Amino acid sequence: MLQLQLKVKGASQLLYLLHGLRAFLPIFSLIYLLCFPAAQAANSAVQRDDQVNRIVSGIISFSHWPQLTQPPQLCVFASAQHLAQPQGPTPFSVVWINQTSELTRQRCDAIYFGDQTPQQ
Repeated sequence: MLQLQLKVKGASQLLYLLHGLRAFLPIFSLIYLLCFPAAQAANSAVQRDDQVNRIVSGIISFSHWPQLTQPPQLCVFASAQHLAQPQGPTPFSVVWINQTSELTRQRCDAIYFGDQTPQQ
């Protein structure tokens, strides 16, 4: 009987404490959002980069390159967003392009453009 009373008393104290903390939940949420928005955005950007990397890698890996004697080369414009340098080994090489004029000096088998205007 004594154990039952202690359990009930402990549970009621816990409920009382949780009820009191409920009033502070909006404040804690606001503080979290103000202090950690960059971490949330960075995590989202990393996930997006990973998704784009997998799609581009899949397209290049699936493509048939009958004339190539070496792995295909992907040229990535510096304006490209959501595409990061592959972390692991890939069946192709990656070259980052800063200026359009660099295209003539590279052997680009595939090109990944970022934000480009129609004039570019």
